[in-house]
Order: sequence, then structure tokens, then C-alpha cells
Amino acid sequence: MSDISEIFGSDFDHNEYEPTSDFAVIPPGKYKVQIVEASVQQTKSGNGHYIKLQMKVIEGEYKGVVLFDNLNIDNPSTQAVEIAKRTLSAICKALHIERCKDTAQLQDGVMIAHVKVKDEQNRIRTYSDAGETPITAPTQQPQKQENTSGASQEQKMPWQR
Repeated sequence: MSDISEIFGSDFDHNEYEPTSDFAVIPPGKYKVQIVEASVQQTKSGNGHYIKLQMKVIEGEYKGVVLFDNLNIDNPSTQAVEIAKRTLSAICKALHIERCKDTAQLQDGVMIAHVKVKDEQNRIRTYSDAGETPITAPTQQPQKQENTSGASQEQKMPWQR
């Protein structure tokens, strides 16, 4: 079957759907998020596993933005595993989970994600309890950068294209 009308049962009208877009890069800061997906996946190389987290910002100016984190819980790199364990510890503490047995325990959990920007992508530094941390929607000013002629030039942050 290659006919779109046969698959959908009618002609496809692009006006009925919001087009896909790139994932938004939000400014560094602390954001209240809810875990919408948590699962254990096998690595592409097949020699390990990671916890795949998909979270959605649930408050503020960036409400609805999706953030991701992968925790390498089984990996040839002991450093990667150590980082994953420490990150999972922060998540469990934020969600008040004493002993985590299954990613289902993480599902729908609400916490604060401490977001940074690296290589024009959001990265999550750590997590904290949503009840302990004030929400800060940062307003970061573009950094001034001196050029060789002595005139100052504004450098825009990745989310200020």
C-alpha cells in the first residue's frame, strides 16, 4: 500500500496537524519537569544498557518543552556508570524513592531539572526536589565580546537566534 488516502481513509490535510520542529533549546536554569517516559534500553553497540528519560517542562515560559536524559547504568566505562548512579541517586532523592526497582517508579514523577546548554543542546546537570527549590526562569543577557577593532559585539545565546 503506497497510497496515502488508502492508509488514512481520506486525503491528508496538513492544516489539521501541527508540523514537527527541532527540539527547543531553553536557557540554563531550573525547571519543574514531569517524567513522561522512563525505560531501560540497550545501547546501540549492544554492550550495555541505559535509562532513557523523557521529561516535559510543566510550568513557566517554557511549559511544554521536552527534555531528555540518558543514564548509562551498564557500560564498559566505569566512569559512565558512576555518573549514571549519582544522577539516578539525585532523581530518586528528588522523587522520594528510597529503593528503585523499576523505571515504572520514575514515571510521572515531578522534580526540578537543573539545565545547562552545551554544544547548542540542553544538558541536565542534576535534579532536585520540586518542593525545596524555587523555580527560576532565567533571563540571561547576551555576553559582550570584544573584537579586534576594539568595538564591543553582542554574542547571542543559542536560544536567541
